[in-house]
Amino acid sequence: MTTLPLLFCVLLSVPLLTEAQIGGGWSDASPTDPDVLKVAKAALTQKNKSSNGLKIISVRSQVVAGMNYDIKFTYDEGGNDVHEMKVYSVPWEGKIEVTEFN
Repeated sequence: MTTLPLLFCVLLSVPLLTEAQIGGGWSDASPTDPDVLKVAKAALTQKNKSSNGLKIISVRSQVVAGMNYDIKFTYDEGGNDVHEMKVYSVPWEGKIEVTEFN
């Protein structure tokens, strides 16, 4: 009979343990990650923008059927203007698509 309360406690704790592992949310990524740099440069090329002097300020990533990136960046010679782009990447298909650009 003492196993019933123990089982009850274990069953109640399972949702708490799995809650931290929910996929699909945005998470911070490294601005110096080679994959981020590759995606950012390819996205700028698609928008006919130069990637010379590109300085990535912050990156967030989201796992979907591929990867979404939210990239904030500036240029070395661009003053204090901060730009932002959202990019969808499917690396195994070689697909990079700019979904937002400001």
